[in-house]
Amino acid sequence: NLRLFVNGDPAKPQPIHPSVIADLEVDKKNIEEKLAQKRQAQQKMVNAGMAANPVEGYRLLLDAQDDFPHLSGLDQRLARGWQQALDYLLSRIREKIITATWEKDHFNFPAAKQALGEAQGLIASWPGKDQPEELKNQSQSGTALVAEITADEYKFKEFNLRYERVKELEAGGEINTALEQFEALLEDEEYSSDARYMQYARQDLRALNKKLNASKSAADKLELARKAEQE
Repeated sequence: NLRLFVNGDPAKPQPIHPSVIADLEVDKKNIEEKLAQKRQAQQKMVNAGMAANPVEGYRLLLDAQDDFPHLSGLDQRLARGWQQALDYLLSRIREKIITATWEKDHFNFPAAKQALGEAQGLIASWPGKDQPEELKNQSQSGTALVAEITADEYKFKEFNLRYERVKELEAGGEINTALEQFEALLEDEEYSSDARYMQYARQDLRALNKKLNASKSAADKLELARKAEQE
């Protein structure tokens, strides 16, 4: 049994009061839990160095901080991990924004929305409680780009409705009327100030002009042949 020596005299041992024993057991348990948390935090620091990407590494370091805040070297690793995670995310977000903008400008709206959605997902993946200002700025830029994509998509649908009518006229052999409507469409102030529409339609416009010239040439030849027969 545990005994307490009175005045340090081993000849006069006294039993330790049960409440003291209970307190010691609680202290022992707390110490064991703290040691386990420390070992767990140390392992997470090791794992952070082998993480798939800096964001996952930083997430592990934050978990280690929750487990054992005063672990030696953790503050320095957290500061470095914060910057590495931010740099990684900003680089990938900018790539997605560039892709979304390019796809938008080429009227590929589903791909633009997908790239923008991926950018927004990256912004939301920040593991810390306080999101850096740089990511908040990227989020605002993404919101503005969403509005641009929505407006451009609506405008392009309106353009395409008239564009399809031109193709119907062309398919029906009304080449001259088709060309007139095509040119009127491209001269519409809604689209004439946006070079993307001319770029989009240039090849079809050139082909339609060739068809019209070929049709006129054939008609001229027929007229010449008719006159020759009359002579």
